[in-house]
Amino acid sequence: MAEPRKPHLMETRNILKNVKSTSDMGLLYERDTSFILQEYSDADYGKDSDDRKSTSGYVFTCGSVSISWYGKKQDSVSVSTTKAEYKTSALTAREAIWLRRLVEDVYEEVRGPTLLRGDNESALKLVNNPQTLQN
Repeated sequence: MAEPRKPHLMETRNILKNVKSTSDMGLLYERDTSFILQEYSDADYGKDSDDRKSTSGYVFTCGSVSISWYGKKQDSVSVSTTKAEYKTSALTAREAIWLRRLVEDVYEEVRGPTLLRGDNESALKLVNNPQTLQN
């Protein structure tokens, strides 16, 4: 906002075109349902054959509605599936904390833990025993 340029204007136009073309779409939040935040995450290990970087991804849902999602190549090369999955879990945990605080600010207190689901046993054991990170 400090120094707007032509590319910023072009991107703003693209965003507004997208909003206009999807104005009949929306998310349905059912009335009188408690807020239950659920998360699913995964990483592919070294899938990119050019640089061997893994891709992280997650989605958060509230009931049957996706409220936050992410997918991006990791910044560094992981030496194992465990490390790739652990990086994704750490990223997802940060988003979970942010979402919980947002919900509590605008909606209601989030009761109970937010379960972070992953599919790699080694990464789950690493998350549950952080002393193994020091080795």
